[in-house]
Amino acid sequence: MELTNYSAIDIRGQFLTAEPEYARTLERLGTGKRVIRSSDDPGVTAISMKKHSDLTRNHSIRTGIQNAISYAQMQYQGLKQVGEVYHRMGQLAQSSLDIMKNNDDRGLLDKEFNELVERLLKIRDDKFNGVALFDPLVSCDGGAPVDFSDGLNEQMPADYTSGPEVVDPSGKTWNKMWESAADVHATDGRLTLKVNGGSAAERFVVRQGDTVIFDTGEWRSRGNAYQYDFDQFVVEFGNGKTTTYSYTELDTGGQFGVADPSTNGKRSNPAGTPSNPDPNGTLDNSAANFGDGGTSQTGVVQTFDAPGDSTVLKIQIYSDTLFQAEAVFEPIVVNNDQIVLTDVRGETMTIDSLGFGTMAGFGVKTVADAQSTLEKLYGKTGDGTQEGEVHCLWTEQHSKAVAHISRLNSAMEKLRVNQVSEERVLSTIEDLDFASESTNLARHTIKLDVLNRLLATAVKMTDVLMPLATQRSGSTS
Repeated sequence: MELTNYSAIDIRGQFLTAEPEYARTLERLGTGKRVIRSSDDPGVTAISMKKHSDLTRNHSIRTGIQNAISYAQMQYQGLKQVGEVYHRMGQLAQSSLDIMKNNDDRGLLDKEFNELVERLLKIRDDKFNGVALFDPLVSCDGGAPVDFSDGLNEQMPADYTSGPEVVDPSGKTWNKMWESAADVHATDGRLTLKVNGGSAAERFVVRQGDTVIFDTGEWRSRGNAYQYDFDQFVVEFGNGKTTTYSYTELDTGGQFGVADPSTNGKRSNPAGTPSNPDPNGTLDNSAANFGDGGTSQTGVVQTFDAPGDSTVLKIQIYSDTLFQAEAVFEPIVVNNDQIVLTDVRGETMTIDSLGFGTMAGFGVKTVADAQSTLEKLYGKTGDGTQEGEVHCLWTEQHSKAVAHISRLNSAMEKLRVNQVSEERVLSTIEDLDFASESTNLARHTIKLDVLNRLLATAVKMTDVLMPLATQRSGSTS
């Protein structure tokens, strides 16, 4: 006969159910986590994964903002150095105006001035973690045209009368060379060059930095240099672009070529009447049979691609005789502002590009040069309160750098507060309530202990009842 101990079976089932709960409680207390496996609570697991993802992005964005703050601080320090250089340049220019200074003294001052220009170029080219601190395309003039004409006046002393500077790109040596240079804060743009040299040849060369991008060769025009026949070249170039030009005879000795005594013999209408534009390509002046030069003219226009490695543009005129020239550059403004991500929801902040004038093309070699330098630095008022590079540096560029740092610090603080809030929510979801879980452990321990005792009692009852159930009536043991 077989007896079924249903009490023992029921108690054993309860024991097997309570034992895993006890084990999970121990595991939670050991890890400190409320949810250990996704199966424990799929809903909480999904929320937890999203919060972890947000915190990871938050950390990444904070790293980006911290890098941006360091970048802006480096810009701030760089602009302070520029201010010191500007101050020294102003001192040199003021010293050059001293009537007691001779040409040798001014030459030494100009040498130091050029060294300061090189220092400004170096500061402008500085990088932070491989990223340029300053944008060479940023200028106080905001992309305004740059006029080179004042430096191309043959009635002013030539910039060079000897040395390698008077040797043109073909290797020919000239008596004089005039050069007008400026930092145009652009690598792309359009240069309008008007020349009038008469039947005697001049060579007109355009350089980006030290690289030739346009060369007329030995160019001649009709008639006399101070009467008529300006030739116009419109040169377009840019980084990664093919340099092209168009050619136009602005007048042919008619009413537009009449010399005007009030302008030192320059034409009464410099613009003239454009006619006969030539397409881009190589223009050979020797075959044009212009003016008195006839077939002996040798000007052959050549163009070369701009390297885009400098924003300094130079107009050079090699000449032995009279000439007139005008040149205006129109830059193509490129926006290099940077975008910084400031929030996990995709909010961004625009960091304006910063830059400054390098004073390239200026100097203190003569009194006139020193006066031009002072006006460039401090404006027409002479104090830098309304215009000039100094005014632009402190009221625009320096102020922007300070504003960038302030805005970035504010964004960083906002992210920090957001991270603390997200971590608090995540802690509520994931972290264990030790007091509550310790109570559960005690409860499960007591339950298992009671079930274990009951199971032992139930099993023992089987041992007692079995002999009684199998004993026959009236028999003795």
